[in-house]
Amino acid sequence: MDKLPSVMIVDDDAAFCRAVADILSHSGYRSITKNNPIEALESLYVHPVDVVLLDILMPHMDGREVLSKIVQRHPEIPVIIITGQAYDVPVAIETEKKGSFNFLSKPIDRVQLLESVRQALESKNPRMRGMDWERLKAKGYIRLAVPEHFAPFAEGGFPTPSGKCEFYSETAKAMGRDALPAWVPPHESVQSAPALARHYPLAMISPPARNFLNSSFANLPFALESEKTPRLDIHPDDAARRAIRDGDRVRIFNGRGAFAAAARVSDRARPGVVVAHSVWWKKLSPDRRNCNEVTSQALTDMGGGATFYDCLVQVERQADRLEA
Repeated sequence: MDKLPSVMIVDDDAAFCRAVADILSHSGYRSITKNNPIEALESLYVHPVDVVLLDILMPHMDGREVLSKIVQRHPEIPVIIITGQAYDVPVAIETEKKGSFNFLSKPIDRVQLLESVRQALESKNPRMRGMDWERLKAKGYIRLAVPEHFAPFAEGGFPTPSGKCEFYSETAKAMGRDALPAWVPPHESVQSAPALARHYPLAMISPPARNFLNSSFANLPFALESEKTPRLDIHPDDAARRAIRDGDRVRIFNGRGAFAAAARVSDRARPGVVVAHSVWWKKLSPDRRNCNEVTSQALTDMGGGATFYDCLVQVERQADRLEA
C-alpha cells in the first residue's frame, strides 16, 4: 500500500491546525501539526513531508524567515503560505520571490485548499525535473522531463477500471447513467421545453469576452478599454424580428432576471442563439447587472457542474443605445 502524502501545518493557532488537519485527513492526506515554527524546522530534518502549509504571523519566528530556511534546507518541499490577513499582494509577491508555491488567505476555502495541495504535490512529479522559473521566464517554455517520443496512453493506462479508453463505461453504469455515450437534451431548449420557449425562444450562451478570462481581468483598464461595453451577438434574422439595429441597447431577460447589453448584429451568432460575452463585473456594467442574472442554478447530470449554456431568453430593444 502506498504511503499517504504528508502535509505539515505550521500555525500558532491550534484550533486552525486541527480544522485543516481534519479536512486533509478526510481527503486522503496524513497531517502533522506544529504550533511552534522552530519545532517545525527541527521536525523536518527528522521527518520530511511532502507539502508544508505555513502561517506568516507567528511568535518565535516570522513565517517569511521560516520559508527562507525551508527553501534553503529542503528545496524539494513546496510551501503554501497561509495568512489571517486579507489577500496582501505585496506579501504574496514577497513570499513568491522567496520560493513559496502558493498563497492562501484565511478563512481557508476547503476546495481551494485541497486544489492547492494537489498542485503542490504534482509539482514534485518527476516530469517537472529541471524546471526553473528564471529559465521559464526567459525562454517562455520548457519541455517536461519526458521521453522524446512521448505517448503516455499508447499501452493503455487510462484512469478507468479496465485501464482502457472505455466507450462502455462500468463507472457510468454504477452511477445509474447510460453505460454508452448518449445525447441528453438540455434542461431548456425549444425541443425539450416548448412551453418555456414560447415565452423565451432564444438560446443564450455566455463565453468569456475576448479580453477577459471569465471574470478575471474584467476590472483591468486595458481589458475594459478593449471591450468598452457588454455586448450581445444576435443573428440578423432574429434582430429584424425585434426591430433591433447594430449598437442598440437591448434587454435580455427570462423568468430569473434581466441584464442590458449593446446589440452586435452579426451572422457570427446562428439563428435562434444569442451570445452574451462574459463576465462583466456588475459594478462596471451600465445597469449593474450581467449575464448571470438569467442563468440557471440547475446542475449537470454528471459531475454536478454549472449549466451556463443551458438557458432560454428573450431579447427586446430599448430606447437608448450603448454604442462605444
